[in-house]
Amino acid sequence: MTKGVFMNKEHKTMIEMLDAMETTEKWNKFTRAKNEVFRKKLDAEKAEKFADYITQRFIDTCNDKSIWGSFRNWENKSQDEKISITEKIVKLFIQNIKYDIQNNRVTLHNRDGSEYKKTDEHIDSMFRQEIIQSIPNLIVQHRDVPGAMMGVSRDRFLYVNFQHPFYDKIPVFFLMDLKHELTHFVDMFVPSISIIDPDVNLDSQMFYANPQRDRQLYEENPLELNANQKRKDLRIKLEQMLKNQENTAYAIAHSVNHVNEK
Repeated sequence: MTKGVFMNKEHKTMIEMLDAMETTEKWNKFTRAKNEVFRKKLDAEKAEKFADYITQRFIDTCNDKSIWGSFRNWENKSQDEKISITEKIVKLFIQNIKYDIQNNRVTLHNRDGSEYKKTDEHIDSMFRQEIIQSIPNLIVQHRDVPGAMMGVSRDRFLYVNFQHPFYDKIPVFFLMDLKHELTHFVDMFVPSISIIDPDVNLDSQMFYANPQRDRQLYEENPLELNANQKRKDLRIKLEQMLKNQENTAYAIAHSVNHVNEK
């Protein structure tokens, strides 16, 4: 009986979607109706804690020895250099997420969104490995589209307009938005650690409002709300990180010059 009800509901939704696809006007109306149901559905307390976690892992990534110092003279780096740096950040960030899942450093969730509770060593290991193996890589590509800046797609691309003035000249703006998109990546491709309800997460992805058509619905999408958590705090931490790297690099260079002068 329960299965029949579920299938009827699923079938009804599919029919509604197919009908809505007949015209742009119908689809926009359908999308708005869906957004009204799930918009702003985000646990603020969980989202803030999750933002702290993602921010810290992102900064850990940027401070890694393989990336540290890459942001100096950012405005003078070529596009290929910036793409290479971005690829390193993305790859290492994903590795850090996998490490945290493997070593119980982040809360895991079941398919229904409930918190995962360890019951057996073998089952636990298999559960974690299944999650880790399902996490894809992201392919970084430059996309020179007027007005476009950065985005993660369902086909596993990270598109960046490296020529946008914000990204071309100012590393902190670039890093803030990269962290934003990597939060999207986690919510989209690592739902086991996402704090967004699974049904809300799915609908939020399927029925994203066009920001140029309806800015409010776009900004109130749970995926956007989650990625924008504590953005001012993120900026302050990134600015401090960049300053620390710059000061350390200067101190090292000054020390080397002092030794050479002797």
